[in-house]
Amino acid sequence: MYILKRLFLAVLTVWLVITITFFVTRAVPGGPFLGEKALSPEAEAALNAKYGLDKELDEQYFTYLSDIVLRFDFGPSLKDRGRDVIDIIAGGMEVSVKLGLVAAAIATAKNLAVKALDDKTLEVTLNNSITCWNELLAFPTYFPRP
Repeated sequence: MYILKRLFLAVLTVWLVITITFFVTRAVPGGPFLGEKALSPEAEAALNAKYGLDKELDEQYFTYLSDIVLRFDFGPSLKDRGRDVIDIIAGGMEVSVKLGLVAAAIATAKNLAVKALDDKTLEVTLNNSITCWNELLAFPTYFPRP
């Protein structure tokens, strides 16, 4: 039951972030095609039609939500023409994964050292090491428990 509750809260949080982001970006003044050079009304209308920005707000929202949930498609990038947003995200994942693995390794080593020596002696016991490994599921723990 605990896992289902946590899963529900995670899904709810992601949905809230997606929804708030969608509506806040639509509420700010301006638009995605405002740049240094002015567009003709025909060109702006064509771009709005191409990206679906000429549709009603609720239709835009449900299209956006279904694209994200069902196809994991964040659409084309408005800044980097010719690239999809998911490709831009994937391009940065390599560095993020490496950084995460290094951080996890450092936290694991620190946790092993702290928990193995937690009994205030210099003896490293098998029991303390096993306890440490069990508690790594919730790492990083930066301070030993009293």
